[in-house]
Amino acid sequence: METLYDLLGARPNDDAEGLRSAFRKAVKANHPDHHSGDQDASIRFRQIVDAYEILRDTELRATYDRMLEFERSQRRLESRRAILSYVYDAVATVGLTGALLAGYALIAHISKTSVQELVWSTAPGSTTVAVVQLQGKPVGAAAPEMPMRVPGLARE
Repeated sequence: METLYDLLGARPNDDAEGLRSAFRKAVKANHPDHHSGDQDASIRFRQIVDAYEILRDTELRATYDRMLEFERSQRRLESRRAILSYVYDAVATVGLTGALLAGYALIAHISKTSVQELVWSTAPGSTTVAVVQLQGKPVGAAAPEMPMRVPGLARE
């Protein structure tokens, strides 16, 4: 962001004499008579004169300095908000990735341990049925006399 001070080549803490000296140097360097082929020279020259008019008036200069500080604080605030937004996005991405990986690990664990073998068994009444066993224990271990029947897998 170019300020009026930048336009003149002055510093914000310059006194009236330093401001006048910077103004004279800027006018001399950007005078349209010295840059006859440059169409923007007259515009730059007018901007330098307007900047000096504002900065040499103590009340206008104080108002400009307050506005300039407000603008700078707004830019710092926007920068902090952007950084926090990136941080929040990164945290959310890491959290979502962790949840997805935990879900994948859980599903992988369940798929390896759920149905390990299908055992054929003869139930009372001479009907052969398939019994699902989990790690060597039949499903329905509380009632082992009632094996689980899997439709379509009964053998006669």
